[in-house]
Amino acid sequence: MIIKKYYIKPIEEYGKKYISERPEYMLSQDIYKHSSQAFIVVDDEWNTVFHNSAFDIMCDINDDTATFSIKDLLKTHSVLRDIKENLSLSKSWGGALDLISLKGRVFPARLSITASSPLETDTVFFIIHIVDITTSIQRNNHIEYLMNYDPATSLPNQLSFSHHLDSLQDRLKEGAIDGYVVAIYRIVGFSRLCDLYGKESIYSILAEMGLNIGNYIGEKSIACLGNHEVAAAFTYYDMDELIHKLVKIGKIISSEYEIKNGTLSSDYCCGYYTVNGIEENTVSTNKAMLALHNSTHENNTRITAFSDTMMEDADSHERLRAILKLAVDQMAFEIVYQPQNSIHDNSLVGVEALLRWKQDDGTYISPAIFVPLLEKMGVIYEVGLWVLRESCLQGKQWLDEGIPPFNIAVNVSAMQLLNENFPRDILETLSKTHFPPQLLELELTESCMIEDPSAAEDLMCDLAAIGVKVAIDDFGTGYSSLAYLERFSTMDKLKIDKAFVDMICTGKESAITNAIISMAKSLNLKAIAEGVENEEQLLYLKQHGCDQIQGYLISKPLSAVEMARFACLNNKEHPKVAVI
Repeated sequence: MIIKKYYIKPIEEYGKKYISERPEYMLSQDIYKHSSQAFIVVDDEWNTVFHNSAFDIMCDINDDTATFSIKDLLKTHSVLRDIKENLSLSKSWGGALDLISLKGRVFPARLSITASSPLETDTVFFIIHIVDITTSIQRNNHIEYLMNYDPATSLPNQLSFSHHLDSLQDRLKEGAIDGYVVAIYRIVGFSRLCDLYGKESIYSILAEMGLNIGNYIGEKSIACLGNHEVAAAFTYYDMDELIHKLVKIGKIISSEYEIKNGTLSSDYCCGYYTVNGIEENTVSTNKAMLALHNSTHENNTRITAFSDTMMEDADSHERLRAILKLAVDQMAFEIVYQPQNSIHDNSLVGVEALLRWKQDDGTYISPAIFVPLLEKMGVIYEVGLWVLRESCLQGKQWLDEGIPPFNIAVNVSAMQLLNENFPRDILETLSKTHFPPQLLELELTESCMIEDPSAAEDLMCDLAAIGVKVAIDDFGTGYSSLAYLERFSTMDKLKIDKAFVDMICTGKESAITNAIISMAKSLNLKAIAEGVENEEQLLYLKQHGCDQIQGYLISKPLSAVEMARFACLNNKEHPKVAVI
């Protein structure tokens, strides 16, 4: 900015006598001069008559006697005409403008201009109050950024995605497009990847994925909805192009990314919904999410389209969820007990406590349906603890009735295993129910042990210290579990999954069954086969050294009363067990 010097003599022009007669003007000038706020006064030609030190600092001015035109401050001169027009109608004006300092620094400022005619003359002066709003704008920009972008990945967030869907809806209403698709991708095993490589590394990869997808379909077309879900919305010409784009995005997600001196490739699932009419954003997103829930990374069904039956299933699911919540509040469940017999003499050695949920019409809902729902609702720990307590109470009652002792096996979920209070709750349950610890057996699934091996190992050590047994349930199903066995040195039993037992007589999986039995023997563990239903299976298991069996060949799951009767008929005399 070039400052043009003028030598305006307002005091001589209006006369010293007027100033002396009106001392308030001298006082006002002194107040403005020493104010921490930036002020300038200009005449009707918009040349400066006065500027204080705060203004000099703001505009990088070293000469406090310099005068200049207001135009020298404005980045855009045309706005001055509009300001003059407004001031001709009103004695004040306010607004935000970009100003230029003496050093050429452009900064945003808010101006408040007030017209004044001092000393009772016709001459008009303009008092201009200037506030640098750079910090305020930066703060607002930061707030807007946090509102619209995911802080971990810097990708657009759900709010930003909603704005993008609004724009697509507007184009659809105008007839500019025929439709668009909303797709949601889930990174499989995201939490486990974070545990293995650290959240910072995985979020960095997620950010790179997002940028690559944004480069493909447009940066505003993608959003990070959560830790492991990425949403995309875009237009397409026909179904072939749509599927091509969906698959391409999937390939971007499953590509190899550099991480810690190596590469990482992740799998994905995708659900999508095509929008061809006026529809709320939440509706289209929820439908895509429903499709995602029906998608799986297995069997090449990674990408799943929404269908109306999914909505019907979702409605049914919500009704079931509401009923289940009431059942949890009242613990309106039942426990049945399935006997476990020795394969050598057919004597009763234990029972497995199984949770059942009976409806008002007398029918039962399968545990395969309601147990995962309990996990999603976050109440599986409470229900699991209830099963443990009720089973121990029942076991103590059987002992008090003089029934020879046998083990009671109770299933443990991953949420129980990972809860730091679980060992304490087991001790408290045993103490309150007075059930002998050596008769309690906890069944841990192989999958939950692999999810957090350290937590599983710690729990096993705690249980061994008090005499509680541990069995590994569903052993060998889908995981390379053999490497973990030696780590869990305090376990007592391996349970052969029913899927392998069913195939014994077909010859398909006999090798796996034999390997599990042999492995149990080498580690001094007992092997128990579940789902044994015929004599042929029993004979095979007995020939190959299996220790115990469970299944309909022995008995179906029984009520507590039926179980007591079964125990009296089938249980041989056991050593006395101390009752605490």
